Order: sequence, then structure tokens, then C-alpha cells
Amino acid sequence: MNRAPFQRSALTVGLLAFGAGLLLTSCVNVDEEVSRRPSELWKPPAESLPGQNVVVPGPRPSAASNQIGVKPLDLPTLLDISLENNPETRASWYQAKASAAAYGQSQSDYYPTVSVSGSVGREYAKNYLVQGTQNATTYGPSLTMNWLLFNFGQRSATADSARESLYAANFAFNQTYQDIVQQVVTAYYDLHAANSSLAATEASLENAKATYQAAKTKLETGLGNKQDMLRALADVKTVEAQMEVDYANIERSRAQLAAALGIKVGEYLQIEPPAAPPSFAEVDEGVSGLVALALQQRPDILQSYAETRSAEYDLAAAQAALWPELSLQAQGSYTHSINRTNNPMEYAQAALVLEWDIFQGFNKKYNIEKARSTLRSQEQAMLNQKIQVVSNVWTYYFAFRSAIKQVDASKEAVTAQQQAYDAISIGYNTGINSLLDLLTAQQDLDTSRQALVDAESRLANSVANLANAIGSLPQPAQRIEERYASEEMSKEQKEALAVDGLFRDSDPDPEPLTPQWMEKDEDAKDGSGASQPQADNAQGDKGTQRHDDGGQQGIHQPSQADDHSQQIIEDREAENVADGQLPPSADLE
Repeated sequence: MNRAPFQRSALTVGLLAFGAGLLLTSCVNVDEEVSRRPSELWKPPAESLPGQNVVVPGPRPSAASNQIGVKPLDLPTLLDISLENNPETRASWYQAKASAAAYGQSQSDYYPTVSVSGSVGREYAKNYLVQGTQNATTYGPSLTMNWLLFNFGQRSATADSARESLYAANFAFNQTYQDIVQQVVTAYYDLHAANSSLAATEASLENAKATYQAAKTKLETGLGNKQDMLRALADVKTVEAQMEVDYANIERSRAQLAAALGIKVGEYLQIEPPAAPPSFAEVDEGVSGLVALALQQRPDILQSYAETRSAEYDLAAAQAALWPELSLQAQGSYTHSINRTNNPMEYAQAALVLEWDIFQGFNKKYNIEKARSTLRSQEQAMLNQKIQVVSNVWTYYFAFRSAIKQVDASKEAVTAQQQAYDAISIGYNTGINSLLDLLTAQQDLDTSRQALVDAESRLANSVANLANAIGSLPQPAQRIEERYASEEMSKEQKEALAVDGLFRDSDPDPEPLTPQWMEKDEDAKDGSGASQPQADNAQGDKGTQRHDDGGQQGIHQPSQADDHSQQIIEDREAENVADGQLPPSADLE
């Protein structure tokens, strides 16, 4: 009896058993991949940590970036730096490029697929009845082609969906672009407001020191008492403590601006004061016109439209998948055999193939239901987006109008409080007013100065918020288009800045304005030694040199609102409130 087949079978079984045992013993113990207990931190292995040689590619230094630390930067330069360095803008741009590649990928279904292969094989055949063996070696290439001719619109619907996704990605980039502009504008004016708050506090410190000196002089001449001097001294220390708060706020605002720029924060980051208060020409259109403008041009609204259309095409593609596909298939091969008489052999075939998946476990049915639900969800998300945009435009529009009036009222309040303080200061030195009257007037003046700083900060933020709400750009950001048209840039830079429909013509720079409490009051006459309005200017220059390492150079006062903003308010006061109603609800559908 021939035992060879049985011996080979036993050998095969033994090898399989050995392999199974080896596989089981080599299983990874996953418990060692986490911490031993919930109360312990996980210690990462060395290979999980980024090496020191890992470098994330960043933007190349530009002319605008080279100005950092050289001189104080104005808002257009800061915007230019942020758009070149901010990772969010670059990430959104690369995402749009990925969507463009996905759209190109969807076009590949219109072309045939061609594949080439080659094979080399060894055949071994044994016939136990004839007691003979046949060995042969075969090799040869083969060519296969498959061309989809018709699938009831599924191919075109898929390509259209990819195209709309590309549009959505581009609109998302535009929205990111505008959001970065808003962040930089807000951070710039926040830092300017922090500098202005420090300047106002420095002016208050001069007044407090003058009050303390007057109280001390009265005590030394026997006309005052020690309690008044101590109260005046306490007021000086309170203002000095507020200055430390202002210094901390400046550095916090500087850090926020650096984060918006996409650079490291440092004392070298200094800003130029705004040449004029921010304005917004589109406000003449009224709130209804701004709402309509936002629904037409805001990038995230247009992105939502594109995503809805993409979902519609996805539903059409899912419905078309129910029907058969017609394709052209062709195949050819050449085979050569060694040790055989029938070689070589050529083979070719071409056929029209109709393929129809009749049943796949209701997969296509649920795919249609999924696409339909996704479309309905996207439609509701688009409607909600419109409602939010209308709410934002309405809120920021009236915040802007209110901020203009607040600035005007705050400036008048500073003038009145300054005159009251000067008069009471004279009265205190002549014995008419008490120290309490003088301290109260001083606190009221300090409050009015800070109120003006806050009002101008709200005005700047309301302009940035309103511009972002309607999908526009503030005037400083519009200068980027001028640089884009005048400078020679690389192809990648042009693509990064080529955002259609976002730019408007910028107005010429107005003349710089002087803060109100730094102007010389020619009518005020005070011989008592109390601080004058013009003394604030000297203190403002001196206060910037507090520390060599404090980074406080370039501290500026808040600016005044322009006459154009006041004219807008006067023109709008005569309008009826009904003119600002929202458009009919049908426009939101």
C-alpha cells in the first residue's frame, strides 16, 4: 500500500497546527497599550512623540511680515500679514484645492478604464490512471478595457454633486477669509482701546497727583486737614493700581492680535493708531437693504446653497443607481507555453454588457432614504442659517447706529466733565468747594474718559461685525486688492488672494485726529496748580516709557468720530421705523 499520500497529509496538518499556534502566541497584548489603571496617566512611548526634526511647512516671509518689529504697523499691513500667515486661511485654501481634485476625480467616470497585466505560471498535472505527468510554463500579457456608456444619469449627478461641493469649499474659504479679517480688525481696535485706556488712566493720575498736591499744600499752610490729604493719596494709589490693570490688558490684547496674525507674541508688535474712526458706507441702504445684501453675498449662505444643491444631486445619483448600467468591455491576451505543442495562443473579446443589480439586501433603497433625509436636513440648516444672518445684520446694524451716538455723547460728556473739574479745582483751592467735591468731579471725569474709549471701541467692533454679517470687508481690508493689482506675486499668492466679489474701492486716508482731552482748552484758566487738559499729552508721552521692557511704546489716545457718521444719523432720524422692517418671510424660503 502506498503510504506517501497519507504522509503528505499528516505533514500538511502538522504545519497548519504549528502555524495556528504561532499565530495565537504572537497576538499583541492590548492592555499594555493603555495606562494600567484609570487613576494613572498614560506614558506615551518615544515613537508617539513628534521628533525635533519634524517641521511643519509655513508661509514664506513676505514684505509685510518683514516690517514686524521694525516700526508700528497700521491696520492694512496687519491684515496683509494675517492673510499670509494665519493657519486657518491656508488650511481652508488647501481644503478647497482638495475639493477641486475631487471634482476632477469625478470626471474620470466619463473615460474608459484600461489595465495591462502580465503573468508567468508553472503548471503541474499528474494522471494516476495513465501514470504520466504534464509540466508546462506559461507566460504572456493581457489587456482589459471597461467603458461605462450609460447609467441613467448617475454619472452626471455624481459629477454635479462634486462640482457643488467644490463651490461650497470655495465659499467656505471666502468665509474663513472674512472671519480672519474680522478677527484682526477686532484685535487691532481692542489693542488700540487698551492703549487709549492707559492714556486715560495716565491723565487721571495727573489729576489725582494734582489733587493730592493741593491737599498737601493746604495741610502745610494750615488751611486743610490730614484726612483730606490721606484721601487724596489713596485716590492716587487707586489710579496707579488701575494703570497696572491697563498694562495687563494691553499685553492680553497684544497676544490676541498676534494669534489673529498667526505669529508669536512679543513686545516688538506695535500698532499705529487709526487715522480716523471706522465708517461703513453701506449703512445708507438701511437695515432691509443690508439684509437683502447679506442673503445675496454672504459666503456661508452661498456655501449652504451649494451644499443643498450637492445633496440634491446625491439624491438623484442614488435614485439612478436603481437602474441598469450599459458598458463596453474588451479583453485581449497573448499566452506562450513551454513544453507544449499548442503555443502561442492569442485571445480577444469585445462585448456590450448590461448589468443590473436586482437585489442587494435593500441597500439601494436605504441609500435613497439616506440621501433624501440628508437633503431635508441641509434645507433646514440653510433656512436656519438665513435666520441667523438676518438676526446678526439686524443686531449689528442698530449696534453701529447706537455706537455713533454714544461716541458723540461721550465726547460732549468729556468736555463738560473737564470744564466742571477745572471749575471745582479752582473752587477747592479758593475754599469754595470741599475735597469731596473735587474727588467726585475727578472720578466723573475719569468715568467719562473711559466711557469715550469704550464707545469708540464699540463703534469699531460694530463696523467689523456688521461688515462680516453682510459678507463685506471693512475699508482697510480693501487695500489688499490694490496691492494684489500693483505688485508682482507668485502664482500661489495670486490664487490665495483671488477672491471674487469681496473687494470694494477704498477711500483715501483722512487726516489723523487728536483725542479731545489732549486738545488745548483755550477758555480754561486755572491758576491753582490743578492739572490742565494739555498736561495729559505730556503725561501720555511720559507714560509710554514706564519700563524699557514693558513694550508700551506707541500708546495712543482714542480717536473721534468723523462728520460723515454724524450726517448719517441726522439723515436717518427723519426716517420712519417701518422702513427698517424685514423682508417678507417668503424671501427666506
